[in-house]
Amino acid sequence: METTLSFLTWPPQSITTDTYGSTINYNDDNSVSYQNLLQPAGTRIHTWETNHNINRREPLQLPDKRAPFLKNGQRYRLQGDFAVEPQNSVGLSLRTFNAKQELQQDQMVLQDHLDFTLQPSDTDYELALVKFNNYQLRFRVFYLASQTLFATYRLESHWDDYYFDLIRRTTTPVKKQQLAVKRYRSISDVMRIELDPAEVERLRILLVPQKMPMEQVNQLRLAANHQLLQIK
Repeated sequence: METTLSFLTWPPQSITTDTYGSTINYNDDNSVSYQNLLQPAGTRIHTWETNHNINRREPLQLPDKRAPFLKNGQRYRLQGDFAVEPQNSVGLSLRTFNAKQELQQDQMVLQDHLDFTLQPSDTDYELALVKFNNYQLRFRVFYLASQTLFATYRLESHWDDYYFDLIRRTTTPVKKQQLAVKRYRSISDVMRIELDPAEVERLRILLVPQKMPMEQVNQLRLAANHQLLQIK
């Protein structure tokens, strides 16, 4: 299996964040704590988008701030890594647009993942966190990949330790495990993954900011690998 896995993070001082009346903390681990008790339900808290809003008053986002390129006709899953109080009180939203910037799809779910397919007429799309009755949100990252990857491997996040695991859903005698390191850029980045489900039971990916010192990266790599070796 050869595929790509994208990472979407929440940058500070973004024009696509609803900041009015909001308390926002950008934490040292690159997660974001967000609270707005007066915000009405249905408000888009933060948005990741391709460059479809050509008539916006504010400046357009830089290329590395856009959502990643996706293929039309392929089934994708957006998998969220966030904590929210109360549970299931933040929605995940997808909106797509055609070449005339006319709305084509408008989907939303109250769960931690969203499955979708871009249709042939979709030229741009927008992903968002949507307010419902939540009073506290800590957002870490969105993972975005083909649904085939998530059907074969489940994702287990260990954000506080700077890694996540892709764990094969089916059990076989093979117990091979691998460790990879990804230094990600802020907002949107992507890595290519090659996995043979018949060979690899678990892929651990150390996900560290691009600006993290190499000495710290090596320490985290050793710790993640040591924990991996302890798994029976």
